[in-house]
Amino acid sequence: MPEDERPSFSEQEVQQRVERIGRDLVEKELYAEAIEEYKELVRAYPGSRWAANALMGIAECFHHLGQTDEELSTLEAIAEQFPDHVVAKRAQAALRLLRGSEAAETPAAAPRQEVTTATAFSRQVNSLRLSFLRYSMVGWFLSAVLVAVVFVLWRGMALREHTTQTEMEGINRRVEEMDARVDDLQAVVRGGTPVVAPAPAPEPSEPEPAEVAPAPPRPAPPPQARTYTVKPGDNLWGIAKRQLGDGRRVNEIAELNGLQEPYRIQVGDKLKLPPR
Repeated sequence: MPEDERPSFSEQEVQQRVERIGRDLVEKELYAEAIEEYKELVRAYPGSRWAANALMGIAECFHHLGQTDEELSTLEAIAEQFPDHVVAKRAQAALRLLRGSEAAETPAAAPRQEVTTATAFSRQVNSLRLSFLRYSMVGWFLSAVLVAVVFVLWRGMALREHTTQTEMEGINRRVEEMDARVDDLQAVVRGGTPVVAPAPAPEPSEPEPAEVAPAPPRPAPPPQARTYTVKPGDNLWGIAKRQLGDGRRVNEIAELNGLQEPYRIQVGDKLKLPPR
């Protein structure tokens, strides 16, 4: 195909087609269909770096179909057309294995075996990591359980020791009482007067506080008498308004001071005022 008639493409597009063929055909063991798809891709995009991967896919399909001659020719085409490509190194290694011994692994199986080995190793590492995490969690859990058991045992021993000490004190008191009774019986048998142990003195109890009668309420203090000195311009109604808050209490001021109507007052007079 002339250079000017080749369609424009992106490497990502070619990569997606290569991966799709491997996923939809090779993995489903449709090797003949995969070979045709790979060949069409190489014809359409011969200048793509993914064309080498497509040729390697063709060699792998020939291997699964048992077509060794086609597989060898495809590997030789990869080594010749793409000498600097990473796939070319795999193709050359596969060619050496095929030409060196018929019992050697096929060129397509060798790279797959490397990938399978790496995948298996990765899975083992992940498995060991998960096992370590699992065992670590189990170890922390067992440690917490062990600490709880030790605490319960220690607490039980402390309570048991306290209980045993209290029981021993009670036994000692009963033994002392029995010894005193034996002494009394021996005194009676001998004709003596039994010795009676003095009764323990009662513990002094605190005297109960006597009830205190509530104090009678104190009478309210009588309101203090107030006086007001008459100033210029004052009248009785204004004094009652300002001092008592109600001008109608004029009569109370007049009665308290013995004033008669018309309630004449002079500047300087001392007027008694009722409570406000």
